[in-house]
Amino acid sequence: MGQVFLAKSAATDLEDQDRIVGTLDVPVNVRGQAEIADMARELEGIGIDAVYASASESARQTAGQLAKKLGCKVKELDDLRNLDFGLWQGLPVAEVERKHRKLYSKWKETPCEACPPAGEEIKQVFDRVEKCVGPIIRKNSFKAVVIVAPDPLRKVIRCYLKDRKVDNVLLQAETSPVERISL
Repeated sequence: MGQVFLAKSAATDLEDQDRIVGTLDVPVNVRGQAEIADMARELEGIGIDAVYASASESARQTAGQLAKKLGCKVKELDDLRNLDFGLWQGLPVAEVERKHRKLYSKWKETPCEACPPAGEEIKQVFDRVEKCVGPIIRKNSFKAVVIVAPDPLRKVIRCYLKDRKVDNVLLQAETSPVERISL
């Protein structure tokens, strides 16, 4: 039986400032470097066969450093990019909450029924995940792999791997930076 270790992209300055990142390419910060070291220690000795990275700077950096420490290669997945938050990207969450009160509230309560202005729907992200992660799972069905992705993409991938449904993806409880999912 294969295993996927779903790892969160390490912290960035925008996240630490409580801003919406989405598809913005933001590098890992100092706190993120410490997170990567912790994740590497957690994954040591498992026998990871491959590390896959979402198409974002923080995911590439996280995956690259993990792969180096684990002695394997990284494959970047161009189609596996984070949710496009459109006009909300880069803005402080408090500002979005204040300026788009009704839409942001709907987004938090039923994210599959809301779409950020000029952004994309969760269903579109789920379709990309299915197209991109499905072949990884088939190819590595008896191996251990790491997929590095930022949130909310990581939560969508979790939904796909666990039950193939995307309903209320953002309402899931937070998990540790590295989550083991048996296939």
